[in-house]
Amino acid sequence: MSVPKDKVEFQVTKKRIDFVVPCFNEEQSLEELFSGFIRVADVLKNYDCSLIIIDNGSSDRTLELSRGMVQRDSRIKCIELSRNFGKEASLSAGLLASRGDAVIPMDADLQDPIDFVIEMVEAWEIGDADIILAKRRTRKGDGHGRDILSAFYFRIFRLFSDIDLPIGVAEFRLMDKRVVEAFAQLSESQRFVRGLFAWLGFKTKTLEFDRPARQEGKSRFTYLRLLNLAIDGVTSFSVVPLRFATFIGILGSISTFLYGLVVLVLALFHKISVPGYASLLITVLLLGSIQLLTIGIVGEYVGKTLLESKRRPTFIVREVYSQDGN
Repeated sequence: MSVPKDKVEFQVTKKRIDFVVPCFNEEQSLEELFSGFIRVADVLKNYDCSLIIIDNGSSDRTLELSRGMVQRDSRIKCIELSRNFGKEASLSAGLLASRGDAVIPMDADLQDPIDFVIEMVEAWEIGDADIILAKRRTRKGDGHGRDILSAFYFRIFRLFSDIDLPIGVAEFRLMDKRVVEAFAQLSESQRFVRGLFAWLGFKTKTLEFDRPARQEGKSRFTYLRLLNLAIDGVTSFSVVPLRFATFIGILGSISTFLYGLVVLVLALFHKISVPGYASLLITVLLLGSIQLLTIGIVGEYVGKTLLESKRRPTFIVREVYSQDGN
């Protein structure tokens, strides 16, 4: 028996958009983040929006406030990690927990303008890109020194590796679910997430925005931490430093051999009365520094191999807070 068309009920499933926000001691920014999420979700009313907060071992009231937000709004979920595993791991935890048709990782310090997400969603809906990158046109409050170092690092990374890491782009972006599903297949525990995003490929579109100054608190990314992140990024995606160490060793050996021949010839023709203390000292120090540099580069890769061989999980979840219990 056929059913009259006016009796058929159609249920339209809304697309889901997940906001993934790693947090470490962000109690000063959470209320503004919550307000921004509500504001953007109201504009994107044709989508099911959800906010996934990852508490990365905070020592302030971040977890307490996040749990309160969960109770106030069923669209919010909080994932509590057992300790501080680092930003890369906490971001991975949020991405692996997301179930959205589109996923947007962003910082909790409000320097990633949440209202810009509306433009990113509009660009994604065109359908010609799987990733909508948010590129910083300006960076208020970071200083020229950090800008110069950041640009220098990006160029070194692109020189040493075959990964096209876009300049001026951080983790803030919109990713189609197929990109997140591909990310979930990556098994390494020592992660440089920004590089992994670039390694995945997929069709990309870039939108530019002006990055506002940090409204609350102070950035915990010191120059030393940025240097460590840079070293991790290069050694995770390139073996060029190892080859560089090899070339330096070869060059040093050739130079030493030629210098030895010169000294031998001069000695045979009695052109050297007293051996040069300065030249000898310089040669010893140069070769010693080259050896230490080479050992350090090799050590970076050996250390990464050791950590990966243990197969420890990237993070451990202590508790998940949501109104539906999932």
